Amino acid sequence: MDYKFHLQKIQSQQVIKALRTVKANNMKNTKDKNVEIMHKRDELGEMIANNVMPSQEFEDLNKALVLHTDMETV
Repeated sequence: MDYKFHLQKIQSQQVIKALRTVKANNMKNTKDKNVEIMHKRDELGEMIANNVMPSQEFEDLNKALVLHTDMETV
């Protein structure tokens, strides 16, 4: 009986460690994606300032960043 409990405890710890790893990887991927979106948004902002691109595309990208950031907190 004691052996089974000990084995279950070890398995639970392994599952928790795996879940933490997955969460850390997801957070890193989300951060990388947000940085990529922000760089693109900055580039588009410069293009708009130089009247190269319509502001609607900038607004769409801005919304994408907000949505992606909101999803990160869920």
